[in-house]
Amino acid sequence: MMAAGKAAESGSSVILLEKMPSLGKKLLITGQGRCNITNNLEVKKFIADCGPQALFLFGPLTRFGFESTLKFFEELGLKCKLERGGRYFPESDSSRDVLEALEGYLAAGRAKVTTNVRVTGIRKEREGFSVTAGTEVYRSNRLVIATGGKSYPGTGSTGDGYSWAADLGHKVTPLKPSDVPLNVKEDFVKELQGLSLKNSELTFGRGSKKIKYFGEMLFTHYGISGPIVLDASRAVGLWLDTGPVDCHLDLKPALDEETLNRRLQREIVESGKKTFKIFIKEYLPAKLIPVFIALCGIGDDLRVNQLNAAQRKKVIELLKDIRFTVTSLRGFDEAVVTAGGVDPDQIDQATMESKKVRGLYFCGEILNLDGPCGGYNLQIAWSTGFLAGKSSGEK
Repeated sequence: MMAAGKAAESGSSVILLEKMPSLGKKLLITGQGRCNITNNLEVKKFIADCGPQALFLFGPLTRFGFESTLKFFEELGLKCKLERGGRYFPESDSSRDVLEALEGYLAAGRAKVTTNVRVTGIRKEREGFSVTAGTEVYRSNRLVIATGGKSYPGTGSTGDGYSWAADLGHKVTPLKPSDVPLNVKEDFVKELQGLSLKNSELTFGRGSKKIKYFGEMLFTHYGISGPIVLDASRAVGLWLDTGPVDCHLDLKPALDEETLNRRLQREIVESGKKTFKIFIKEYLPAKLIPVFIALCGIGDDLRVNQLNAAQRKKVIELLKDIRFTVTSLRGFDEAVVTAGGVDPDQIDQATMESKKVRGLYFCGEILNLDGPCGGYNLQIAWSTGFLAGKSSGEK
């Protein structure tokens, strides 16, 4: 929508072909229906948080960054608000308003929107391109492919564009779900389904390599989810190519083991007659207690003043390190975004035009460019879409 609107604004005659009955199906579900439009990170920090080919984004982000995005939507009548973590949302908390602003932008530029069109093939002709959709053939001098990735296929993102890009001579790196929940081997996780932990720390490891994430996580019937899990999933997904990944949960990241031991011993003296099951409530949410007790191997009716040194050590170890094994990523139907795609080395970062096929442009999730949750992926879409539309519309 950004690319089509900008091309139309530049004076070109534009046709936007949409596979679904209406535009913006995926946009409507972003940010749990609130639409995290962008964030206020500096370009270098934004790039550092994204995937391995994110240096490509320097061009798009310096030409159309978060400030340009906010101004763009404000001029369309959509006011935004800043929330914690530097994230921007529409003041209305409604992704519908973002979609309507973009639809208005298309209408103002007189871009023609045709829905329920399933493209089955693209050919480079001697002059321009032919796009086949059923019995219809559309012809154009310039073409922008903005089909998204494979995540949330029910919204229309079924990965169609990757095969077209490959047929036109482009390298497409392997596709993986990203910003996605993780499957876990251990059965005890199922008993924790629905438990949300704030201010926890997850460490994922493979040999000497480790990555840490602090924040909120969620246990599910299959494994783990929540913001820090989704953020970790890209790196974890790469490690999973060669086998399971170790995961360590620190329930008390603000306390080191020595401090935690002193606190535990002090509170044991103060609460000596309490059973372990009652005592541990001061440290854990209720749903975690039965699992924690089972992992400790301590009888829940044992009085805490009867804990020996080895048992106290076990309690501290588990408070700092509950271990489980990540076996796989969940599927594209649960992924926020797709990792992999058209290699951006084949694209001009100033225009989004293909270096292999003149007059062909790519933007958005079809490219091997993705970031964590928090406005990254939409900003990538706005920035690359703006440049693709501007460049294709001016020629």
